[in-house]
Amino acid sequence: MYPYVRMTKEMWKFRRAPRLSILEPHVSTHRIWPWDLDPWRELNNGRTLTLFDLGRIPMSLRMGFRKVARENGWDITVAGNSTRYRKRVTVFMEVAGLGDYLPKYAGNLDIMTAAATRTAEMFAQEIIAGTIQLKSPEVA
Repeated sequence: MYPYVRMTKEMWKFRRAPRLSILEPHVSTHRIWPWDLDPWRELNNGRTLTLFDLGRIPMSLRMGFRKVARENGWDITVAGNSTRYRKRVTVFMEVAGLGDYLPKYAGNLDIMTAAATRTAEMFAQEIIAGTIQLKSPEVA
C-alpha cells in the first residue's frame, strides 16, 4: 500500500521550505519501518522506489517543476532506475536521499549516475539560458 501518511508528512514538512533552483539538491530523510521490509528483514526493492517518491514529489514542488510540467502537459515520471546498496538497509535505520552524491568509494553505477546528473544540469542550464526550447510531444 502507498504510504499516504508519510507523503502527507513530507509535503507538510517542506510546505514553507525555500524554493530551489533547478540545480540545487533536495535532501529527503526517512525512517525504515517493519512494514518496509521483505522476508529477509531488509528494505524491499519496491518500497525503495516508493521512498524515492517521498522525496521526488516535494522536490519537484520546491523547484517549481510541477507548474511548468502542467503548463506543458508533462508529468513527473520515472522512466528507469538503478539502485546500488552499500550496506543492508534494515528496520529503524534512517536513510537520506541526495541524488548527486558521489562518495570516495564510488562504483560504476555511482559514476554513471553522477554523469547523468551532470548532463541533466548542463541541459537545464541551456533551457534556463533560452538556447534550447522544449516542445511537448505530439500525441498520435
